[in-house]
Amino acid sequence: MASIRTYVPAVRGPCGDAPCLGLATLLDHLCRPSVAEYEGISNVLLEALSCGTPVAATPVWGSPEVITDDRIGLLFRERSSAAIADGIRAAMARPWDRSFIRRYSLRYDWQGTVDQHYAILRRGLGLAEPADPAKLASERTFGDARSCF
Repeated sequence: MASIRTYVPAVRGPCGDAPCLGLATLLDHLCRPSVAEYEGISNVLLEALSCGTPVAATPVWGSPEVITDDRIGLLFRERSSAAIADGIRAAMARPWDRSFIRRYSLRYDWQGTVDQHYAILRRGLGLAEPADPAKLASERTFGDARSCF
């Protein structure tokens, strides 16, 4: 039996955007298990999707918000090693439409992410939503009082 090193290149430390994205395009799937209960949206999930790579992840905060369509990936039923192993097998047994996954990923851009976070912060501070969503960008002007909400 061949070693996993035969199939998976060793990556140690930061590799920069271009090499890492190059690796993501070579992956059949991206598995992102987590034992943490609370996490944010993982950039590695978004980066894999942007390369058309299907993802499989534990159902912790952030991952369920990204993996909302079973055509782009799947969530493990829980955070146990048995559930993760079952999920990996399920992901490997399915055909994936990588071009659909890539198109799906286009909904996640930095402006949309900033707007979502800004809206959450406004709600958390008890501030009303702007009547005009386009106004969000103008309210985030840094260097004046408006940047402080």
